[in-house]
Amino acid sequence: MDTANSFSDLFTGPNRELPHDANAERCLLGALLVKPNAIVSTARLIGPEHFHDYRHQLICRMFEEMATAKEPADLSTVTAKLRECKRLDDAGGPGDVAEVPEIRIIV
Repeated sequence: MDTANSFSDLFTGPNRELPHDANAERCLLGALLVKPNAIVSTARLIGPEHFHDYRHQLICRMFEEMATAKEPADLSTVTAKLRECKRLDDAGGPGDVAEVPEIRIIV
C-alpha cells in the first residue's frame, strides 16, 4: 500500500468529510432565534445546505418557512411545527431541538 496515496486520499478522496462543528451550528441557529427575520435577510449567506448535521438542516429549513410565513419562531413553536409536519423525529426529537441555545439580549 502506498502511504502517500492513502494520506492524500484523506484530503481529496470520495470519503472526505468536510470540517464541521456541531456546537457552532447550534449557536448559529440560536442566534437566528434572536431575530427570526434574520433568516430571510441572510438567506443568500446561510441556508439549510450550509449545515453539516441533517437535524440542523431541518431546523434551519423550519426557521426559513416560519419566517417566510411571518410566524413567530422560538424553540416551542419550531418544535410544534416540526411535529405538525411529522419531521420532529428526523430533527432528533424535542431534546435535540431544545439543545439549540436561546440567546437572550439583556439591555
